[in-house]
Amino acid sequence: DYPTATTVLLKVQDDANSVDYYVNFNAKKGINSGTREGGNQVTITSKTLAVRDSYGESEFVAKLGGQASFTFANYNITVDAIDTTKGKAHVTLLLTGQSVCMPPSPAPANAPTTGFSSMSTTLPPTSKPMTVMPISPPTTPFPTNIPTPFPTGESHNSCTHHGVPFQTISH
Repeated sequence: DYPTATTVLLKVQDDANSVDYYVNFNAKKGINSGTREGGNQVTITSKTLAVRDSYGESEFVAKLGGQASFTFANYNITVDAIDTTKGKAHVTLLLTGQSVCMPPSPAPANAPTTGFSSMSTTLPPTSKPMTVMPISPPTTPFPTNIPTPFPTGESHNSCTHHGVPFQTISH
């Protein structure tokens, strides 16, 4: 009898080159405790396609320890952490050229102000523009690009995050 466990084998299909890649954590425990190659490492193997999802010979591509990275089939995989006690690895798999996004910044602590404290309600339309003196001088030079695509003063990178945690069967 084997204890119940979660197994994840990541399959990356490279249709342009007719190759499937398989990413797995080769935990050196249980029935696999005597492994000599790639023990407690993330392994990548490949299989050239004759017929997808059929039996066939595979080839060893790479074995990665903690903090290691490898690029294959237009993807970059990084081993973020390995926990040999639990038989788990956490990896990040991204398309080549993408990066992991930072979490969004916290919401502002203070509520926004209107800038016209004397106006508490919206006035009806007028036939000619109203002239109102500014409360304070402008904070940006004229002209400004309104609206700005992202908050002023912050950098923004367009990216996607596909963190892939996985573990092997524990015996």
